Amino acid sequence: FDIMHLLACDWRIRAHYEIAANDLSNMPSTVPGGGGTRFEPVFTWQQHNAPDAPIIYLTDGHATDLSYLPEPDVPVLWLSWDKPVNQYPFGDAVRIWL
Repeated sequence: FDIMHLLACDWRIRAHYEIAANDLSNMPSTVPGGGGTRFEPVFTWQQHNAPDAPIIYLTDGHATDLSYLPEPDVPVLWLSWDKPVNQYPFGDAVRIWL
């Protein structure tokens, strides 16, 4: 992939950044939002805007919609700093330390 889509999402998508694979100069140092997490907006955005793109989700894992998310047709990697990694319904999950 030549472009990475970085989505800042709490209960809705707050910002979208396009970052070139060979130029990280416009990578934001902070992103807007926080609290009331829902995962569905990111998965819906991906399905409509970048359907072949894999998903890497950086999260504390505390969301209201985790148990009924439909599994996408792309690889998903959860990077989680709070929720146990065996509680994600699909994809691979890795515990990270902040």
